Amino acid sequence: MIKNGEFYMIHEMKKRGMNITQIADELGRDRKTIRKWLQKSEPVPCQRQITRPGKLEPF
Repeated sequence: MIKNGEFYMIHEMKKRGMNITQIADELGRDRKTIRKWLQKSEPVPCQRQITRPGKLEPF
């Protein structure tokens, strides 16, 4: 998962003229991840999963 700061850094690097491979090398991320986040206009909030009680929990 990418943090909000990294999201804005990716977009700023792209505005400065860096290509996807250069951004990925600089941040240590995969090119596909960089490409995916460049397609989004704003960061997606992280949602935590709700843990449900198991069937055998009462026992």
